[in-house]
Amino acid sequence: MPLVTEKITEPSGNVERIFVYDTREPNEKHLVSIVDIRSKKVIFYPRRQIFKVKEILIEGFDRLPPEFHEKGHIKSGVEYYLNKKFTDRPIISFVVSKSEENLIRKDKTGYRIRFNYNSFRELREGVGKLNYYSTRDRSLWVDSYFHQLFPRRFKKPKGLGLTERTKRIVTQLDDVTIDNLENQDIQTFWTFFEKLLKKRGMSAKQKRRIFETAKLRVDDITISEIISRFETMLSSGASESKWAAYLRKNLFLIDARYIDTIPQLNVQLGGTRNIDFGLVDSQAYLDVFEIKLPTTPF
Repeated sequence: MPLVTEKITEPSGNVERIFVYDTREPNEKHLVSIVDIRSKKVIFYPRRQIFKVKEILIEGFDRLPPEFHEKGHIKSGVEYYLNKKFTDRPIISFVVSKSEENLIRKDKTGYRIRFNYNSFRELREGVGKLNYYSTRDRSLWVDSYFHQLFPRRFKKPKGLGLTERTKRIVTQLDDVTIDNLENQDIQTFWTFFEKLLKKRGMSAKQKRRIFETAKLRVDDITISEIISRFETMLSSGASESKWAAYLRKNLFLIDARYIDTIPQLNVQLGGTRNIDFGLVDSQAYLDVFEIKLPTTPF
């Protein structure tokens, strides 16, 4: 169905409305959202009739967050899984808040649900990453995530939950995985490692142990590669310029006192003299390096 969006901003510039309609029926427009820019509040109206929540209040935003599509649905099919979780639970209000914590409250009329935005974003990202898995795997992940957020309201699911899924992922990491990693995959690993170190609830001792272990292993791999490259250059009879480039790049890794590199210094001592490079140490002293081969005549 060819859907088109239309944005209308009030003369004051403080309120924006987004509509969506079928080009075959331009007069039947659906109001998707009302954005109160000044108050940083958005009211989102799902277009799909299957979603039992008629409106979602989004607090702390002066525009529609990326998890919500301008054509009136939540991305990655999150609506389907929200419906499954609340099949027998009438929802009176549904809020996504940038500052408030996750909460489910029940009264005589039904449930009032509030998601912290970060949790809602993780839900959308998690479902999106599982698009290539079976429906059962996706459902189990959502069930596990809701149990994690609201343990008193949702029981731990039977089957492959978050813990089991994590173990399966970890056990599948091998050399074949490394050979097939792309740059984006490697960046994902680094981002995950950063989140691991920043994770709340982890003790300072645990973080220090992880950091120290990682640093020792990285240093060991780095030094091994430096030595291997050094031996290769020795056997191949590398030129002065290659030795200069190699040492300028790696010397500070071998000698930890150096913190910065200055390439090709111009030293004037009664005349112009280009020096290969300089290294600055932690005391702000400068060491000047001029690389010569044993075969270079003086």
